Amino acid sequence: MDNRKMYLKPYSILEKIEDENKIVIWSQLPFWLYINQPTVELLDYINGISIIDLVSVVRHKYDIEPDIDELMSLINILHDACALSYEGQNNELDIKEPKDFFIQYLTFNITNACNLYCSHCYIDASNLKKQYMTFEDAKKIIDKISPYMIESCRINVSGGEALMNKDVYEILEYFAYKGYDRINLVSNATLITKDIAIRLKRISNLKIQVSLDGATKNTHEKIRGKNTYEKTIDGIKCLVEEGHKVHLSPMITHDFFAEIEQYFYLAKELGIKAVFLQPVICIGRAKENKLERVNDAVVFKKVVEMYEDDPDLINYIPGTLEAMYISNIKLLNRMINCGTGTGTLAIQPNGDCYPCANTIHSTMNCGNILDNDFLNIWKESPILKDLRKIHINKNLDKQCAECTVRHFCGGGCRGQALANTGDIYALSCSCNFEREQLIEMLWVAATKPQMFDSEVLRQNELNREREAQILAKISLLRDSIIDY
Repeated sequence: MDNRKMYLKPYSILEKIEDENKIVIWSQLPFWLYINQPTVELLDYINGISIIDLVSVVRHKYDIEPDIDELMSLINILHDACALSYEGQNNELDIKEPKDFFIQYLTFNITNACNLYCSHCYIDASNLKKQYMTFEDAKKIIDKISPYMIESCRINVSGGEALMNKDVYEILEYFAYKGYDRINLVSNATLITKDIAIRLKRISNLKIQVSLDGATKNTHEKIRGKNTYEKTIDGIKCLVEEGHKVHLSPMITHDFFAEIEQYFYLAKELGIKAVFLQPVICIGRAKENKLERVNDAVVFKKVVEMYEDDPDLINYIPGTLEAMYISNIKLLNRMINCGTGTGTLAIQPNGDCYPCANTIHSTMNCGNILDNDFLNIWKESPILKDLRKIHINKNLDKQCAECTVRHFCGGGCRGQALANTGDIYALSCSCNFEREQLIEMLWVAATKPQMFDSEVLRQNELNREREAQILAKISLLRDSIIDY
């Protein structure tokens, strides 16, 4: 046994009245353990003593002969996680923060026109707007950004209502032609007919994300407007009948939450592939109309309860926000910011570029891609440069830097912070809800370790795929005539 003194990095303890075990979390790493009370007490004695001394402490404190293998297993786990170091050793986590940035999530808004006037719309789309991206312009834009997009980039072709743009099919087909396999058409589905569903079926790798905001007509139409519910359902049925992979993305209002179970069973009945629960983001018309966000932790608890009552419902989680966050917790993924402008980009119908969909704001325009070289925008935009310097431990609100779950959060949505405070570095207005949800997710990860495992495996594979694609892009660009 090693006779060097051991030292633990600072940690926090999370506890629940109904659980005799605790979660110990090293928030700066991040790393966490779910352990019993005697083991928690043992951690208090580690600082400044050797393993030999620790064995002696256990003998005297608990009047038992310690299991050396178990004790060494705990020490090795802590050491491997860089939560523990030996005297004279600099056992620090090797953190490589990105220096090269590639588009992993693209919002491609091809019109600001919409046949509806939804109460939460983030870009104030309506039937009074008449801006459409032509296929010729879309092709120029896609060709310009492709060198900086990874192959597995998630592409959201949206609006407004994307189907109001007559060139939507050619635009989608061009993304498919360029080899992208995660193309997502976002639609309210009210314009979809059997003929349109057949026409969309010609586009390879296409998924359809439909905005159905309630299990019932009344709830949906509070968001989407009168006489929209039946049209949306009919559009979904046309898509499913033609074999499309349809995902639903409901806004979690209080009315929606009251019928969430009914909604999932409607999704099951309709033949839906996934349900992306969307929290209310306080930007755009959601902010103007003062839509209330339902407590994220309450929503997550309900979702877990539903999955336990009916395991079939967990089939709807691939790619969902709650699955992504709990995967980060289980995989110990370290977030230093929300990611806006580092791997995200939003492009408006006129070619204006913004860091992400939630930062489409007058102060965040990074330049027009039709009038400028995209490399200059992507590398030299002062807005993107500032966003890429955002760090949860350095320049966000003090409350962020001291938060127990900060590296599973990244500081929350910067667009929401900007819209509500005028300060891109400010505390997110949904901070308390998100923190409470992440802590609840930690408990689920600890006490229900099998839940979400399929999504954890999928997310881990996707992370590896992205890393490999980014390395390949770096090599390709540096070997080319492009000075990246």
